[in-house]
Amino acid sequence: MRTTSNLVLILSMMLLAIASCEQREKDMVARWSFEGPQEQMGKESVSKNVFAIHSDVHTIESVKGVKGEAIRLDGYSTWAKGAVDIDKKLRAFTVSSWFALESYPVDIASIISAYDSARQVGFKLSVNEYGYPVVALDHKGNKAIIQGKQPLPKIKWHYLTATVDQNQVNLFNNGELITQGTHDLSGYSFPKEGDIYIGKGYQENKVAETFPTNTINGIVDEVKIFDQKLAEKKIKTTYGKLKPEKKPNLTIPSTRFAGDFHRPEYHPIPPAAWTNETHGLIYHDDKYHIYYQKNATGPYWAHINWGHMSTPDLLQWDHHKPVLWPEKGYDEFGIWSGHVIKNEEGTPVIMYTAGDGEKFGMAMAYPQNDKLTEWKKYEKNPVIPEAPEKFERSDMRDPYIWKEKDTYYMIIGFGVEKPKKAGAVLLYKSMDLKNWEYLNLMHVGKPEVFPCGVFWEMPVFWKFKNKDKYVLLVNKIPYKGDPARAFYWVGEFKNERFVPDHEIPKLLEVVNGLLSPSVAYDKQKRTTAIAIIPDEIKPQGNYELGWAHLYSIPREWKLEDHRIKQYPHPNLKRLRTGHQSYQNIDLTPGTDNRPNIDGRQLELVTEFSQGSARDVGIILGKHPDDKEFTKISYNFALGKFTVDRTKSSLNKYMHSDVKSGKLPEPKNGKIKMHVFVDGSVVEVFVNDGYAFTTRMFPEKKVSNNVEFFSEGGKATLESLDVWKMDIKQVK
Repeated sequence: MRTTSNLVLILSMMLLAIASCEQREKDMVARWSFEGPQEQMGKESVSKNVFAIHSDVHTIESVKGVKGEAIRLDGYSTWAKGAVDIDKKLRAFTVSSWFALESYPVDIASIISAYDSARQVGFKLSVNEYGYPVVALDHKGNKAIIQGKQPLPKIKWHYLTATVDQNQVNLFNNGELITQGTHDLSGYSFPKEGDIYIGKGYQENKVAETFPTNTINGIVDEVKIFDQKLAEKKIKTTYGKLKPEKKPNLTIPSTRFAGDFHRPEYHPIPPAAWTNETHGLIYHDDKYHIYYQKNATGPYWAHINWGHMSTPDLLQWDHHKPVLWPEKGYDEFGIWSGHVIKNEEGTPVIMYTAGDGEKFGMAMAYPQNDKLTEWKKYEKNPVIPEAPEKFERSDMRDPYIWKEKDTYYMIIGFGVEKPKKAGAVLLYKSMDLKNWEYLNLMHVGKPEVFPCGVFWEMPVFWKFKNKDKYVLLVNKIPYKGDPARAFYWVGEFKNERFVPDHEIPKLLEVVNGLLSPSVAYDKQKRTTAIAIIPDEIKPQGNYELGWAHLYSIPREWKLEDHRIKQYPHPNLKRLRTGHQSYQNIDLTPGTDNRPNIDGRQLELVTEFSQGSARDVGIILGKHPDDKEFTKISYNFALGKFTVDRTKSSLNKYMHSDVKSGKLPEPKNGKIKMHVFVDGSVVEVFVNDGYAFTTRMFPEKKVSNNVEFFSEGGKATLESLDVWKMDIKQVK
């Protein structure tokens, strides 16, 4: 009997608990908890409707939420959408959601939005591009917008709740009222028909006609709609019950790029989305740090901030959260490129380009910890508010700083309008990095002797101490079909002016493909450079990939015969495995006696002897049936390299072009090519000193064969060494 009584008691308690739960949730008219298998993750638990989770690129990503599982959104290609299924008009209502942001959106992005096109009624619970929470009501074009007064911290859980009752709108975060306002939208009620979006605004905004900008990059969980205005006490109680103990895990799920054979493995590359120029490679406290332009919301240029990577060996890169973000005011247009230098105390200092949409200035930031992962903007920013008044241009960018004795000097990328349009660098000086005096135009291009472009970006002024010479390297911007390109002069710094040894600059790359190097001494005091290697593909190609651009392998620079000679950094040898070696391979047109080599992570060292051939070279990314391949050839008579990508990919959004460039110092009858292949990136070092890069994106996974050829006659591949490259074996 006692056992039966206990069982009845237990059942009664369970029923009471269920009834209590139902009572607490009786006002809820919709809920998305994102539990279960992928095909059911978007299920709305009241109506039982399954919302389609849209994802053009990635598999649907499920991560740990505040209660069970949650959905991970990538910022541009994933969201949930379904039909509104609420059986009554909601004049008073509450909308709430837990969420965590990896990055702020490019535009106002919605956690949940709904629109009834028949009644022209809309609702959005959103975050804007500076992190401020926003509630927006729309009734036949009449809008009411309520915005919080403080940005929401990234990489942190938030419980955002909006209540609407007649003319009153209240907005809560984590149980606390953060703002309120009134609206005069006669007849407004929550959209009763139409579509609801989770993770996206109902209004379509796109960059390059491809990338939605109103989508969330982060985690969304426990989205709910109630048919009444919830009391502040209940909102606070709900927050307290579900408040997570741990921070949200916003690392990129390993599944996102698991099948992407284009994505490099041993090159430095951010975890996802878009990147561009590097800033201030620096060696500090036994680690290398590099900062870089970043947009984590999608693989496109927008809302620029500074990402951060570090490494103990220039091979194994750790990813950290961004260190600088745009804020309303002097840098709201973006945290553009800059430099990192150590001050007199040995503390790294950031100088960056700050833009407000009208003018550009220079601003500073200081580290808040020894790991250089937390930075604080200088309270008296900008230290240079705008370009010198004497010039017509207002845009200047990309500072580079060095020190001569007790004086700091800074050059900034610029362009002049008179007497002719030409790239230039401005020169400033300071004793303390905070107070700067404009001096002069340190160098101006001469379009009559060289196509120097109309504006120079990312200048570098590097002293090779063993030669007592400086290198001034700049990157001209694209202009009227003329592409961006890196070139440099060698010379001296005298009387606060640059005096070049030669009038015509030298090209950094034999075939144009790499830009904007960041330069520093490594641990062994070798001059080391890492640069951006753009994708150069159509926006839809980057949309499909989910990422854009990457960085070169570290290169050692030496100044020899008034030229920068580039070499693979010695540390790269630690990646080698599975060595194969061949000698004296005959290359005769129309025959096939070549070694069988394939792979996507390779190092190849080759030396060709011309014989009677006109051209020799390498074919990469080759399909077994020749449907795809990238061809790199060298013409002995012209001393010219050609990269032929006309059949590089069957994907119409990828490359289909031909590029070429002349080798500055060809050697008669011999050519040595040292090639690094890593997914879609190819870096080629020629004759121990010259270099060029290219990209290839074959559509087929089987397009990974390597071949060697001669044309116009017989040649010999005198030596060939091949290694598989494996970052996982580095200890």
